Amino acid sequence: MNNKTLLNAVSRSIHYRYRGRVPLFLTWFITRRCNLSCQDCVFFDRTDNQTNDMTTASALRAASRIAEAKIPFVIYAGGEPLIREDLWEIAEALYREGTSNWLFTNGILLADPMLDPLHRFFDKIYFSVDGLEPYHEKNRGKGTYQGTLDAIRRVRGARLRTQICVFSILNRDNIHTLPQFLEEMRREGVEKIRIQPDFILQSMPEARSTAEMARETTKIIRKYPGYFQGGIGYLEELEAYIRTRTFPKCGADSYLHLALHQDGRVSLCCLHHVFIGNILERPLVQLIQEKQKQGPAEELKSCPGCFRSDYNTLDYLLKTPVYKMGRRYVSTFLRYL
Repeated sequence: MNNKTLLNAVSRSIHYRYRGRVPLFLTWFITRRCNLSCQDCVFFDRTDNQTNDMTTASALRAASRIAEAKIPFVIYAGGEPLIREDLWEIAEALYREGTSNWLFTNGILLADPMLDPLHRFFDKIYFSVDGLEPYHEKNRGKGTYQGTLDAIRRVRGARLRTQICVFSILNRDNIHTLPQFLEEMRREGVEKIRIQPDFILQSMPEARSTAEMARETTKIIRKYPGYFQGGIGYLEELEAYIRTRTFPKCGADSYLHLALHQDGRVSLCCLHHVFIGNILERPLVQLIQEKQKQGPAEELKSCPGCFRSDYNTLDYLLKTPVYKMGRRYVSTFLRYL
């Protein structure tokens, strides 16, 4: 993370705390197209239709409006972001304006020529790994596990400044292999991991009670406290979810984390499509201000919640070591905001 990005993150955090609701995170679903067809995925376009994707010119215009809003953290997701050949051009435009770029990918399309722009323009790369090979390939297809591991090894071998992370799911089919999975990811050089419960309590065998499930999972997680992205606050939320399957208030109405879709529409949540306008038609700052004047979104009142709620709390920023340089001091400072 460069100095401009660091200062931007600190200043926007102070602004959020003391002056009003402004976005700190934006997930950009930069395309819905994907090179895989994962059974559990709800985010990509199975028709492989490119017509809704922004052109390069439109994407760069969107990037300029994101930069104008001074959003410190942009997460590139899909679909599969690496399908877009102009990904690096878009990421460069935001990085030069002080944005910290994070990439979510299955990694299979990651080629050697991409390593240099990855190193220059992205602070984090998250590889999607659903568990050990049998479960991962049950969801994503034969050969995909090794393909993703090859990409992780390629990034690790290149000794990039980009932090290597893994995003995974947790359910009744892979919970028993969680310790082995964590050890394997550590051996592969993965620096941080996030896991998302996949409604594991709805379908656990009757012989294993909710309390037993919570104790087992918590015991495993506590063995790796520094390995999970999000720190202690994340672990506490994960424990509470596994024990009660009750979600904390997500705070989508706080405007802390927005979603930008491939056609330019902006929503308050990545999953619950409460749209506030289109970034290609009007500046992002204006869209946010107008929606805030209207009051809380009615659509969110009936939302039962989800485990993405940690994205919409300051805990994600304050208790995650997102800084490569001086991160200890900055994180300590931000905890007091």
